[in-house]
Amino acid sequence: SHVAMGRDFCGMRVNRAAVLYVAAEAAKGVLNRANPHLGQTAAQATAFEVLDMAVDLSNPQVVKRLAGDAAAFRDFYGCEDLLIIFDTLNLCMGDGDENSSRDTSRVLGNAIQLAKTTNAHVLIVHHVGASEASRPRGSTALTCNVDTGMTLHKADDNQPEGTVFIRVHKQREGAKPS
Repeated sequence: SHVAMGRDFCGMRVNRAAVLYVAAEAAKGVLNRANPHLGQTAAQATAFEVLDMAVDLSNPQVVKRLAGDAAAFRDFYGCEDLLIIFDTLNLCMGDGDENSSRDTSRVLGNAIQLAKTTNAHVLIVHHVGASEASRPRGSTALTCNVDTGMTLHKADDNQPEGTVFIRVHKQREGAKPS
């Protein structure tokens, strides 16, 4: 919601962008978390849209149609930038297998193509493994073929309620934050 409104977040400057949130999992929860920040009237006029469905990132034709729709959405709201979020990867892989390097690489390749054709930032939400919380579960392509990899960790009890820590474990270009 902060990105869609261009509202600074935690003292950091935020550039306004159209936000297309593909909520293949828990769309109502996404809206419940976003709407208090958007406000009632702002929610109607803000470039923030939640799609309550999975989008098959393994299918190039589906990705091509989404690219056209996403660009039209961005342009409708007069935004230069676009953020497309897929939540979660597993539900947006069609019949692909997250453990298969071939399937995962195809999905990531289509996500890269989507980013290039729409000049968007594509953010993919995924889960960590049950026994290995330091990396994404499934194929190592999820670690190798992304520009930025981050994991969220619940804060300890000394932090305010709802606080999470972000650990950046991969940053392809630019300095890796500490």
